[in-house]
Amino acid sequence: MASAKIRLSDLVEDYDLYPRHAVDSSYVSDLARAIESGCELPPPVVEKKTKRIVDGFHRARAWRKVLGRGGEITVDLRSYPSEKELLKEAIALNAAHGRKLDQMDRTRSALMLERHGVPITEITVVLHTTEARVKELLTRVVIVQPEDGGTPEKWPAKPVIYPRRDQPPREITEQQQKVLESSSGHRTTQTVTQLTREVESGLIDVTDPAVAARLWRLHDVIAEKVPPRAAAA
Repeated sequence: MASAKIRLSDLVEDYDLYPRHAVDSSYVSDLARAIESGCELPPPVVEKKTKRIVDGFHRARAWRKVLGRGGEITVDLRSYPSEKELLKEAIALNAAHGRKLDQMDRTRSALMLERHGVPITEITVVLHTTEARVKELLTRVVIVQPEDGGTPEKWPAKPVIYPRRDQPPREITEQQQKVLESSSGHRTTQTVTQLTREVESGLIDVTDPAVAARLWRLHDVIAEKVPPRAAAA
């Protein structure tokens, strides 16, 4: 490893190496404020040949907010013998420090390592967890069917679409996957129960035209999609 100065515009964000399912803009802003206050952050780890960020997406973006894309920062340059070893370190570093990997991040990481042929015994080391936990993560997936008829791919699921116990992963379309990505991901019963309680209790201002319009839209979707209530025995 070697320290070097590099322009922020030269750093490459390769999402095929990124173990998190999204970059947290709020965390980036927090780090930017920390930099402005004089806090010293660890240098991002960067792959020497391609300038891809191995560890430090949030830090690099925070520095861009402070210095602009033309600014220079110190980075930790490293070389790797293979793409697999590069990926393993990217995930291991993210799992060990910084913003904690959430459930979806860990599933994404396990899937990425699996695609690169990394055995479960090694995935446990990278993610600092047990073999049983890795096996569980690899069931928290959906099978996305490409619109062009290509090969289906495994993607991290959210609680709203976790398979039932001893059931295979759900198969969904690319359009459904886009909806899933924007979803809060809570379990369906939790979401429905909470919304029902908020409306019944008067917590939601149903006199707000925008809110009322969305609730009536929900009403129409329920009427169209939900099976009729079973008749009382």
